[in-house]
Amino acid sequence: MKTDERLLQMLLVDDIIYIEKDNGCTIANTKGNKQKIIEITLDKLEEQLPQDKFFRVHKSFIVNLAEVAEIIQDGKTQLAILKNRKEIPISKRRNRLLLYKLREYSIMI
Repeated sequence: MKTDERLLQMLLVDDIIYIEKDNGCTIANTKGNKQKIIEITLDKLEEQLPQDKFFRVHKSFIVNLAEVAEIIQDGKTQLAILKNRKEIPISKRRNRLLLYKLREYSIMI
């Protein structure tokens, strides 16, 4: 008997906390501290994700806007602190647009 081959694996968008590019791999970090290697580039994935829920904060990171707890300044670097306490660097070029997106998505206190 032949073993089954996986044709399609589903990843629920709402389960994604952030996505990173690391050593040429695209890795989705999901709720429950799970990681899934994704076979497509970060650029292609960015095109597929809902733009109202996800934002590319850095050349190596896309974050789920609902998972951003705060933005901090660490020296010259700004960081997005996620609800799971993961620190994600924010590109200087993307900073203003991120703040704009967060204002659309949440209440700033």
